[in-house]
Amino acid sequence: QEAEVIFENGNIGGVYNRPTKDTVFTVNEPYVITEIVNYHWNNGNGATPGTIALKGANKTYGPWKASGKPGQGGVPNAYWVVYPNETIPAGTYTVIDSDPNTWSQNFESNGEGFTKITGYPASKGTGTDTSGNDAKMVLIPAGEFIMGSDNEDYDARPAHTVYLDAFYIDMYEVTNAQYRKFVQATGRKEPEGYKITDNESLDYKEWGFKPWSDLNFNAPDMPVVCVSWEDASAYAKWVGKRLPTEAEWEKASRGGLIGQKYPWGNDFPPTSKVGNIADINLRKALNTFTIIEQYNDGWTYIAPVGKFIPNKYGLYDICGNVSEWCSDWYDENYYSNSPKQNPKGATSGIERSVRGSSWVFGESDMLYNSMRGYLEPQYGYNFVGFRCAKSK
Repeated sequence: QEAEVIFENGNIGGVYNRPTKDTVFTVNEPYVITEIVNYHWNNGNGATPGTIALKGANKTYGPWKASGKPGQGGVPNAYWVVYPNETIPAGTYTVIDSDPNTWSQNFESNGEGFTKITGYPASKGTGTDTSGNDAKMVLIPAGEFIMGSDNEDYDARPAHTVYLDAFYIDMYEVTNAQYRKFVQATGRKEPEGYKITDNESLDYKEWGFKPWSDLNFNAPDMPVVCVSWEDASAYAKWVGKRLPTEAEWEKASRGGLIGQKYPWGNDFPPTSKVGNIADINLRKALNTFTIIEQYNDGWTYIAPVGKFIPNKYGLYDICGNVSEWCSDWYDENYYSNSPKQNPKGATSGIERSVRGSSWVFGESDMLYNSMRGYLEPQYGYNFVGFRCAKSK
């Protein structure tokens, strides 16, 4: 769905710090808020990004952690940007900025803090989903980001700048309930694939695992696993979407954070529950796997989608739960000659790309945003699922 400017009061006049009036706007119907930008000129110094929230009559939405972008004259962190991708009901809202002392205002804004709010009516949805599954999607804005890393392995070198057009990506991983509708409508075979065994090497697996017959994997709101790349691609086509490219997946995973190793930042082990990864509970199932000894996410196997905090783009389970199929053919040297704009991967290959960590990943380098994986596309695995994407 095309986003529109809901409210904007910025102007080119001289500015002062600290608003003298609340910054208030009204929507007459429910809106999905996709982006909020506050301006912090701060006498040409910018300001360390904090948080932005929207305060309604009965509820406060956010706060959302902002990322900084340069302003006029290259002033660092003059623009604070958040991507809520959250629906707010009709009503009047006050924009809450965590640092009002550096928030810009002037006479032309009537003393209100400079802000620009973008979104679209919730009634217009995010695109066609012919399955009736009503999967929520998040708009990832167009622009450049740094893909890969010069300091990490897994064929993620070199770090390089990539420009992507705006696109939508599922807020959640595709669930068993959603995939079951596809199976029932098309007659496709129920999920079956390889099961990770109690061995540190992911090369040791057992074929014939049926997740819908296992209580640890078959809840309706758990992500579907043991679907091949071919299955995932067919499902995506059935709902009028596609699988994301590696580049789209990595940009979405990073959530607008620049130069961060993990979806949550740079700290390892994580200091809060960031996702369903190999924690102390995994010892109950896979005794020889590497785990994060100091971490307890509360789940031994996969968790229902959406049980952990989303990343800065509002995407759930980007960290952990299940790794995710991408559309690309895998090429270990692709980053050396990747096109700068909208790369779609190699034109042929043997394996398809898999991105993201899962419930069995506990080694720090396997949790990197830049970590690349690959698997044979004709098979399914009990640590791999998927989410769909859609061009804007």
